[in-house]
Amino acid sequence: MNKKVTSIVSYCTIIGWLVAYLAGDKENAKFHLNQGLVLGIFGTGIEVVLSIVGAILGGIAKIGGIVEVLFGIMNWIVGLIGFVAGILIAVLIVVGILNAVNDKEEKLPVIGGITILK
Repeated sequence: MNKKVTSIVSYCTIIGWLVAYLAGDKENAKFHLNQGLVLGIFGTGIEVVLSIVGAILGGIAKIGGIVEVLFGIMNWIVGLIGFVAGILIAVLIVVGILNAVNDKEEKLPVIGGITILK
């Protein structure tokens, strides 16, 4: 894979990132490989944390009564936060892919300053 293809594929899930890293032009696409990796870790981390919090709140809500209502509402809010986080991650993926298509090395908002690959 050439630099552009490697850069684009690096944003397409963790499996896409692995393919780009193992079979692509990793020296020339290192910037986008790093951005894709950070985005993948960030997105996965958020979803894992929100899933755990949602499971805990859902379990507590099974007590019943007013506790069920309060923790049910909090669980709904956690689900909404997860939905919004998913949309924001999807937007960051699109921004990263557009940057890769246009051969730009612009850092992604919020997480762009994190460097894992050097």
